[in-house]
Amino acid sequence: MKTNDRKFAIHAAVPLITVLIASCGGGSSDGNTDGLAEPGTDDSESSSPSVVPPDVLPLISSEGAESGFEGCLNRPLYFNGPHFVSTTHEVTNTSAFGVSSSSEQIDRVYTVTDVSAEGIAQVEIETTLATSSGTGGSFTTPYTLDGYTLSPTGTSQNDPLLIDYSLEEGASVTQVLGTEFGAVADTTRTYTYVGRETVDINGTALEACRVDSETRNETDRPEFRFEGYATRWYAVGSGLLLKRTGTSFPDSEDDVFSSESVLTFGAINSESIL
Repeated sequence: MKTNDRKFAIHAAVPLITVLIASCGGGSSDGNTDGLAEPGTDDSESSSPSVVPPDVLPLISSEGAESGFEGCLNRPLYFNGPHFVSTTHEVTNTSAFGVSSSSEQIDRVYTVTDVSAEGIAQVEIETTLATSSGTGGSFTTPYTLDGYTLSPTGTSQNDPLLIDYSLEEGASVTQVLGTEFGAVADTTRTYTYVGRETVDINGTALEACRVDSETRNETDRPEFRFEGYATRWYAVGSGLLLKRTGTSFPDSEDDVFSSESVLTFGAINSESIL
C-alpha cells in the first residue's frame, strides 16, 4: 500500500537520482551538432518559432527565458543535442516508522533523433540514477516535445509523466491513471500551474515555476485507497527541479508519509545553474 502511495505522490519527470556520467564533464557545451541536419528542410522552416536553431544552447539561468510556465521548459535541450544534465538532490522522508535521509543523483543525456518541419522533436533521454543507499540503474526513454507538451513517445494524455508547459497561471490538467500506469482504473491525478515563485537553494534565490498535484483514489477497496499531494518548483530557464515536497496517506490508515527533495547540485553541459 505504501509503495503505491509513494509512486503516485512522487510524480516527476522520471525518478530523480544518479551517479555522474563520466562523459558529462566533457559535454557538448559548444552546441556541436555534427551528424544532425538543421531542423526543417530550408531557411524558412528553420526560422519557424516552433523550431530552436541548432546553434542555440540550453539555458542555465532565467535570463532570456519565456514568460509563464513556458519559461520552465528548456526547449534547446530537445532540438540540438546531445546535451548533458547532472543533478543531485538531498531527500528526507518521514513516516510513522521514523525519519530517513538520502542523496539522489541523476545524469541525463538528451540525444535528438528527429525534428519534423512542424517543430515536433523526438529525443532519447538516457538516464543513469543512483542513491546513497546503493539503489539505481540506467535506462533510455524516448520523449516527444510537441509544442509545449512533453511526454514519453507513444503514450496517452493520461501518462503521469506528461506535462503541459503551455498552462496559464491557475490552470489545471486532470488525468485518469489506468492500470497501464500501475494504478487502479479510478485513480485520478490533477496538476496545476500555480505561478512563479522565488525559491532559496543553498543561499541562492532562484525564480521558479510552481506546480501542485493531487492524486486520489476513491475505490471501495481499502488496500488501494489513498490520497497524495505534491508541490514542485522548476527553475525558470534551465527547467531543472529545484525542490519537491509531498504528502501521502491511505484513507484506511493513520500513517502519513511525507518527503522533501532539495537540489544541491545542478549543471547543464558542465555549467552550473546555481
